[in-house]
Amino acid sequence: ITADIWYLVNPPSATANVIVTMVSSRKFSTGAISYFGVDQDGPFPSSGVAGATGGATRSVPITTLYENSWVHTHYAERQVTTLTTSLTERYNQGSTGTPSNSNVTAIGDDRVTTLPGLYSGVYTTTNSNISAAIAMELKEAPGKNQSFVL
Repeated sequence: ITADIWYLVNPPSATANVIVTMVSSRKFSTGAISYFGVDQDGPFPSSGVAGATGGATRSVPITTLYENSWVHTHYAERQVTTLTTSLTERYNQGSTGTPSNSNVTAIGDDRVTTLPGLYSGVYTTTNSNISAAIAMELKEAPGKNQSFVL
C-alpha cells in the first residue's frame, strides 16, 4: 500500500475536477483539498513519511520549520473498518468490493500550527493491517491568512 500527495503550485483560481486514472484494476481511495494563502515560492519546507503494521494506534510525525503553517496528512490502510484521526478530518473514503481484504480506506486531515516544531497525526484503527502515510508542511504566504476548500 502506498500514500501519495500530488499538488499544483499557484494554479488558476477556478472550479475544476480532480480526475484519477488507474492503469490497471487496483482499489484505491482519494481525496482533494485546495489551500489558499500558501507561499508559492517555497510551499513545502518539510515533510514526513510513515508506514506500519500492527497496533491500533499509529503516528505520523513531522517537524515544521515555520510558524502559522498548515500540516496536511494523507493516511491509507488496507482492509480497515473504522479509522479516526487526532487532526481535523477533511475526507475519509474507502473502496469496496471483493476480495474485501484488498479494500483501502484513506483519510485526509490537517491542522494549523502556531510555532515551528514536532507535530504528529495520530490514527486509531480497528484492524492491524499494513498502512502508509505522508505529511507535509504548507508554509503561509507573507501577509496572507490561510484557508482551505474541499
